Amino acid sequence: MESIVVSGIGAVSSLGSSIDEIWSNLLIKKSGIKEISRFDPHDYKTKIAAEINNFEPCEIIRKKDLHKMDKLSLYALSAVNEAINQSGLNNNINISSERIGLFWSSGNGGIESTEQGVKLIGITNKYPVFQQIKILNDAPVGWIAQYFNIKGVNMSVTAACSSSIVALQTAQVYINAGICDFAIVGGSEAPITPTVIAGFSAMGALSKNNHSPRNAARAFSKLRDGFVVGEGAAAIVIGLESETNKQKMKALAKLNACYNSNDAQDFVHPNEIGIYNNIINCLKKSQLKNTDISAIFPHATSTLLGDKAEYTALKNIFNHTLKDVYLMCIKNYLGHLLGASGAIAAVLAIKCIEMQQVIPNTLNTDEKEYEELKLNFENDTAALNHILCITSGLGGHHAACIFSKITHSYTKN
Repeated sequence: MESIVVSGIGAVSSLGSSIDEIWSNLLIKKSGIKEISRFDPHDYKTKIAAEINNFEPCEIIRKKDLHKMDKLSLYALSAVNEAINQSGLNNNINISSERIGLFWSSGNGGIESTEQGVKLIGITNKYPVFQQIKILNDAPVGWIAQYFNIKGVNMSVTAACSSSIVALQTAQVYINAGICDFAIVGGSEAPITPTVIAGFSAMGALSKNNHSPRNAARAFSKLRDGFVVGEGAAAIVIGLESETNKQKMKALAKLNACYNSNDAQDFVHPNEIGIYNNIINCLKKSQLKNTDISAIFPHATSTLLGDKAEYTALKNIFNHTLKDVYLMCIKNYLGHLLGASGAIAAVLAIKCIEMQQVIPNTLNTDEKEYEELKLNFENDTAALNHILCITSGLGGHHAACIFSKITHSYTKN
């Protein structure tokens, strides 16, 4: 089967409004977690989140459309605009818009607009005309398609926190089936709202380390006490290797394999067997051995049960070689982007491969619970030939993907 390669990436998060800004802030160990300003968190046990402050919608968005979009869609358009510009997809008149697919994901949809709409019921007779389209899970898909003229297969994919990796696998399947030559893939979330914070807090899933936001997200640490909600978006442009080469588009990395599954056990509790089986199947699809993996972007939410289940699965897969595999726990920096968490991990894994094999170190690595985990390193340069990204989500979802280094060059347009 023909290889699929990445030609463009883009992202927006609490660490910046572009992939380069996010990358630079990772290298200096800047945290995007702070006290919530979106609403008054005084009465909440958790008062912190990884908010995007001072966000400016990308310049392509028409003013008349701004009031029709939730932050979910604004973040998506920003990330996609960056990814498409890098890939050169938007400048290539030789690529039919009907041969470009769009596979976008979100776990919550326009939750902020939903809450705003509920507050307006009974208060005003003039309910906003476009409030309903703002809350839709697939609203970003419609806006992305319109703004970038994507006429091929379009769909919204939802699988909790595994959503965007499942979207990536779906795109891979459609490309391999010959239905499209290129695809825009990613996810966006804007979940910093009273309902989301209250809901996860009631489940005991959120960190209450309000006095020290920078240190709140501590994956695989003895001091961890839950995750921090984050927001943002990440986008990836992928395509057939032959078409990418034919259009003289640069290939940043190879999409080696994707796999998603369900443990069919418990809706909430993490399942180490489900994580294990999903990674093993992803490795099988890639035809790689466990020793071929150079680095891992784990799910690593900083929850007590989640980290333990993921560690156990990784230990059983990698055994004594686990101590040699770099682990990049990005939620320690920019919070948990829920349905977009896999997409932001993927674009940063691709960035690691692209940037002369550099992998940024992980924040908050003191008091490690599992000593063999390779967490405390200083922006190492390493032979990152294959990077594994892992996600899990409520409902028993698991998804993983592997990106690999390109061993031959392409000419950029």
